[in-house]
Amino acid sequence: MFIETMGHATLALYRDGERPVLLTDPWLTGSCYWRSWWIENYPSAEDLARLRAARYVYLTHEHPDHLHLPSLRLLGPDGPEILTPDFLEMKMDGFLRGEGFRVRRLAPGVWTELDPEVAAMSLPIWNNDSILILSTPEAFIVDLNDAKPDQRIFRKLAALRATAPGRRCVVLRSHSPASPANSFFVDGGRLERTSKAQFVRAARNACRRIGATDFMPFASQSVFRRSDSEWANAYKVGLSDLRRHWRDAPTRLLPPYTRLDLATGETSSRDPASFDPHDTPETRALIAEQEAANAAVTLEDADLDRLRAQLGELRVFLLALFPRGFGVTAGGLSLHYDPRRGRLERRPTTGHFRLTIPPLALKEALTFGHVGDLCIPMFTSVHLDGRTAPRRVEAFFMLLTLRDYGYLGSARRMGRWAAWALRESLRRLPAPPPPPSPKATA
Repeated sequence: MFIETMGHATLALYRDGERPVLLTDPWLTGSCYWRSWWIENYPSAEDLARLRAARYVYLTHEHPDHLHLPSLRLLGPDGPEILTPDFLEMKMDGFLRGEGFRVRRLAPGVWTELDPEVAAMSLPIWNNDSILILSTPEAFIVDLNDAKPDQRIFRKLAALRATAPGRRCVVLRSHSPASPANSFFVDGGRLERTSKAQFVRAARNACRRIGATDFMPFASQSVFRRSDSEWANAYKVGLSDLRRHWRDAPTRLLPPYTRLDLATGETSSRDPASFDPHDTPETRALIAEQEAANAAVTLEDADLDRLRAQLGELRVFLLALFPRGFGVTAGGLSLHYDPRRGRLERRPTTGHFRLTIPPLALKEALTFGHVGDLCIPMFTSVHLDGRTAPRRVEAFFMLLTLRDYGYLGSARRMGRWAAWALRESLRRLPAPPPPPSPKATA
């Protein structure tokens, strides 16, 4: 059996010459985040034909670089059955059913048979992300993706891995910035808050904690192509950075876009010189069209009412974090939010920080209820007053995200979410099923 990484965060599990058993998070065509994110190497037409035959697709979470509707449509509503985590509050399964797809939630912490030789377990995380664990006769596979497990979960994963010591253990994880970490400014200068070595060290430590034999770089194979996001390419952690900082690690580092034979450990990787990033006149025209549409948008009173209402649900937290308030600049509009009075005023801010957001992205995020996602595309900048710590603003983005998912806004919602998150964190995980006997698979 083979595992192959493709696209951005797509894992394909298959036997040679057979239809894939499973794909994860297929982003295989086009862009996401308002034409900001594109893939380093798009699958070929031959690859796509093979992927369309997959039996299952697992979606780790709702971010558009993982739940990519154009790619799911490319696979077809009569294609793979879509498997999702079972979060306390979620919309993606109902949304996808409405689009005509077959969708099933996986019970958390339970092994589900996908094939006589493949079992899958979904582990939901408190912030509506998830970990996918796969068990095959030759390997124990942990798709951490964008999830950031705490020590308790790492211990559980290590304990699971210890039940199959003779099998290969493959870990897949993101290894490059996909957050506002480098989007902070003070007095017009960018704060250098992270290093490439830090991201490599985090991936290396995750492998060590789990006991991985192989690490496959994953979920970081995007490039930023808008004029207001291309700066972020300089902060990407690529294969050369991984190799430079992958020191004294017992885990084998593999290149992106690699096919791994789970039985023998043999690998083959795509030559970077052959990558197809779809950097064409057509895609450049799409980016220019998006930027022109952004320049033409004006926020209306209804948009400001939505912003005021959504911030109002977080008012008690915002008052504690930012008693002097904060600002939002979108195009030519300057706003100040006062958490003491719950008011959104049309004026430049004198508060703790100011967000600069493209108006079209802000308008659509407010309309569809995903304001927390605005910290990801790399075009949102945060201008600090010089006294406010960036971590407080990062906490603000996390609060927005939890509100988007329906976990904040009332004591009852918060209580249900906290109880669910604790229950999932304490859940005991059963050992992987034993490999089937040769007679059973004959």
